[in-house]
Amino acid sequence: MFETPDRRRVRGALTAMFVLGCFLSLLSEAWKHKEVRIQEADLYGADVRVPIPGHSQAHAPVFNVELKVESLSFAAAEPWALVEKKSDPSDTDREDDEVDESEDEGSDDATGPDPNETWPKQVARGCRLVEMMKTPDAELDAKHKTPWHSYDPLAQYGWEYSDQDPTGDLGSHPNADEQKDSINSALDALGIPRIPSAANDQSGGWKKVAWIHSRQSIVDGHTYPATRAYMINYYNPGWGIIVAANTKFPRKASPHVPKDQLVPLGRWSDVTALTWADMCHIHSQNPNTLRYVMRINVAGDVAGDIVAQVIGQDLDELGAYGDAVRVPGIPDSDESRAAIGFPNGRGVGYLLVQHKDNFGDMRMVRDIKVWNSNNGVHERMAFFNQVPNILYTFS
Repeated sequence: MFETPDRRRVRGALTAMFVLGCFLSLLSEAWKHKEVRIQEADLYGADVRVPIPGHSQAHAPVFNVELKVESLSFAAAEPWALVEKKSDPSDTDREDDEVDESEDEGSDDATGPDPNETWPKQVARGCRLVEMMKTPDAELDAKHKTPWHSYDPLAQYGWEYSDQDPTGDLGSHPNADEQKDSINSALDALGIPRIPSAANDQSGGWKKVAWIHSRQSIVDGHTYPATRAYMINYYNPGWGIIVAANTKFPRKASPHVPKDQLVPLGRWSDVTALTWADMCHIHSQNPNTLRYVMRINVAGDVAGDIVAQVIGQDLDELGAYGDAVRVPGIPDSDESRAAIGFPNGRGVGYLLVQHKDNFGDMRMVRDIKVWNSNNGVHERMAFFNQVPNILYTFS
């Protein structure tokens, strides 16, 4: 049928509008999926972490953040959950390799990281760390050694000590009891006293330490602005365990600060090792008694994909600590190497590699267990059923 020019123009306009509408719809769905994936990483579960229940917020600084889950958005002055998103580490440089032991920024797209790319990368990193664990300190390449061996630089570089958690109290969260039970069930099985709920309670040998990067520092003529980063761990030198509770790294806390102005003493492994050594000195104990590091509420795109592949099952199938999944073939299987090489495991690896003076030469990860952070109790929000705890045991 013959069409008039006006009719053709109208039909063309309608077709263009239809195509544009389809494109915008697809774009919206892709962005929505990306937002959910990113916000899952920003909700806590890894940098990642949930604070231990029952600790006071008195006198602690307040951090205002916006938390989003799918279409639900709300503001929280005392966030119960914060997880770091990680930078893309270099395969050769320690400075970029540990980074913030969090997600790989370069690997996130609308559908999350490509498992085919991410898996071999984390396996390779873990393989390098395992080989460095096996290497005597005297033979370790200088580029793999830390410059930090003393407790004093923490204050020098603007870190301030606090026994208060600046990020809020887990006790206000609906599944706080399950998450506390998940931690304590593991401690019970290890024969270690439970972490006390009351603030400043040091019973059982536990000490909660929060380092907050709250001061600008000038060192050797270089100025490093305060970033409001924080690292919060529970230490128990008498029982040889560290529980990594919550971390926000300088690069994440102050993304506007140029890289060359970020505080150089800002990695979890360094801050944790120096704090552990000082606490052992105060209690007249040898720092090489460290036997366990527990990473609680490990979350994020890379973490979710890697840990599921490490244990060979979906994370929402995990149960309580009594049914924890043991990573096979440590330390030479791909699964165990990935568990050491992925963001949260990497900091644990660097503890043993770069602080051999404290922890002993050629200490190895000899066991890794993974279980559900809700102690096997499933939540309505599916994300929280896919957040594990991980226990690393050393030789």
